[in-house]
Amino acid sequence: MKRRVYREPFHRPTKQANAASDGNNSSKWRPRLLDFVSALDYSVVKSASEKAFRSLPDISKAISDLTVLKGVGPATASAVVAAYAPEVAPFMSDEAMVAALGNSVDLSSTCYSANCKFWKST
Repeated sequence: MKRRVYREPFHRPTKQANAASDGNNSSKWRPRLLDFVSALDYSVVKSASEKAFRSLPDISKAISDLTVLKGVGPATASAVVAAYAPEVAPFMSDEAMVAALGNSVDLSSTCYSANCKFWKST
């Protein structure tokens, strides 16, 4: 599988804030999440996202590389990775997690790995 090559293979902080804002609409309210993400330095976000994208197709490593950023958990990291490489990494939505795991929504890295395995097998 050939990976798409983008002009700027990193994530911009403004897009990170938008992803965090979108993630804030899930079942658990996190009022300070957007503040954490908005305060991130451009160079830190660029470095972490470049490292994450280079880690692909190792999804677990890519998620770990992004979750070092304050305010970025596995769900937000999955949104960033899925936007960059949708053919490799699924987005960790509440609905996808329930469909894959058949239980309550758990947005941990462990459950995301199980979600990835489920969608690859279908």
